[in-house]
Amino acid sequence: MLMARQAKWNLRRQMREMAIWLRPDTVAFNRDRPRNELQQLLTQHEPHTAGYIANRLNDMALWENQAGAYAILQGESVGWSRLRLASAYSHWSLRITHGQFLQAQSEGRNVEFPLVHGDGTRCLALAFAFRDDAFAEWCGQLMLKNASDGFGFFDEWDRSPFYPFMARLYTIWKGDTTTPRQEPLWRLGIYQDLIRHWNDDEAFAAALLRACDFHCDRTAQLTDEDTEFWRMPFQVFPAEIIAIQRIREERVGHTPAVSHPLLDTPISRPPASVPLPEDELLASVRARFLGM
Repeated sequence: MLMARQAKWNLRRQMREMAIWLRPDTVAFNRDRPRNELQQLLTQHEPHTAGYIANRLNDMALWENQAGAYAILQGESVGWSRLRLASAYSHWSLRITHGQFLQAQSEGRNVEFPLVHGDGTRCLALAFAFRDDAFAEWCGQLMLKNASDGFGFFDEWDRSPFYPFMARLYTIWKGDTTTPRQEPLWRLGIYQDLIRHWNDDEAFAAALLRACDFHCDRTAQLTDEDTEFWRMPFQVFPAEIIAIQRIREERVGHTPAVSHPLLDTPISRPPASVPLPEDELLASVRARFLGM
C-alpha cells in the first residue's frame, strides 16, 4: 500500500472549527433562520424570489454539512443522512441558478453568476460520492455541452484543473476513455496522471495520493481566489477522491488501496447507500422547480 507525504492538513483543527460553528448559541442564526426564510419565500411567486431561494438552500446546506461531518467524525452514523440532505440542497440551488441563467439568456440579458463553475463541479463530485446518478447525469451532460459550445453556464475551465477533470471523470463513468474532442477538457494539471495511468495500479495509486495532497493543500481559503475545497464538507470529506475510487472500481473492477491522512478517517468511507431523508422544504422546492 502506498503511503502519503506529510500533508498540510489537520483533522483536529478542522473539528475544533466545526465545534465552534455548531455552538448552541449559533443554532437560531445558522440553522433556523435560513429555514424560516425559505418557508416564507416559497409562498411568494415573483420571479426574483428564485435567487433568494437558491441562496437560502446554500445556507441550509452549510449547516447540514457542518453538523453532518462533525457527527460522522464523532462516530455518529446519522451524520451521513445530514450530508446527503446537504448535497440535495446544493444540487437544487444549482439547478435553480441554471434556470435563472437560461431565463436571462432568453431575454437577451447578460447576467453573471460568479463561482458557479466551482459550485457545479463540487456538486458533481458529491453526486458521484453519494451515488445520486440522476443529478450526476444532468450536471455532467451540461458540462460537456458547455465545453463544446465554448460558453454557457460552466465557462471557467481554466480556473482550476479540478473543473475539467470532473467532466473527464464523468465521460469515463459513461464508458468513454478516449481523449475528448472538447479542448477545455485537456488541461488536467495535477489530475493528468490519473487519466494517463487509469489501468496501471501502481502509477494510478501514486497519482491518487498526489490528488489527495492537492485536496489538502486547497482546503484553506485564500484571499485572492476561490480554492476548490475550502467549503464544507470538502474540508474533511474528499468527495472527488471517493468519486474517483468508485468509478475506477466500476470501470476496471478494482481500485488500489492507498493510505493518506485525508482518507484514513471515518468520513472518507461513506456507506454503499445513503437514502435521501424526507424534508418538507426540499419537497416544496422540487415541486416548484422540477422543470429546471
